Amino acid sequence: MADETSDTARTEQASIIIRYVDDSGSIQEDFAGFVHAEDLTGQGMAQLVTEFLGRMGLTLEYCRGQGYDGAAAMMGRWNGCQAVISGQQPLAVPIHCFNHRLNLAVSRSCDVPAVRNMFGVMNRICDFILSSPKRVKEMEEVIDAREEGGRKRRLRMDCATRWVDSHDSAGC
Repeated sequence: MADETSDTARTEQASIIIRYVDDSGSIQEDFAGFVHAEDLTGQGMAQLVTEFLGRMGLTLEYCRGQGYDGAAAMMGRWNGCQAVISGQQPLAVPIHCFNHRLNLAVSRSCDVPAVRNMFGVMNRICDFILSSPKRVKEMEEVIDAREEGGRKRRLRMDCATRWVDSHDSAGC
């Protein structure tokens, strides 16, 4: 399983998780590591994943599944990471990450107009502040003056696939 995102320094990274069946027949899932991701195309991500596995002494020979979010670079039918890896190992069935599916379902199922409107307003406020370095600096100064040693100094944008980010965005 792999997912890419930018870290707090705005550097693109991919997290790699290895899911396997151990000798006792139990399913195990281990975080394998973060990898700097420069090429965010499907081909680039597939290369990143296979090279990372190679450094761990693993190949696609026994790979029977792939798990990604629904982004085109990862799950695209023709050029996504899954398509490239499936071309190398047809038995590696691609699966849309169930956490992303749940997040999409929860975020899209909210029928409360006030909540929908609140997320729209919060996104517009975040867009307004983040579009100007001067406004970002002013916001940080206000936060510093209000909360000594405040840990939250950055706005978090709402993300349609991450309900947790929506929750955190509303708290900024």
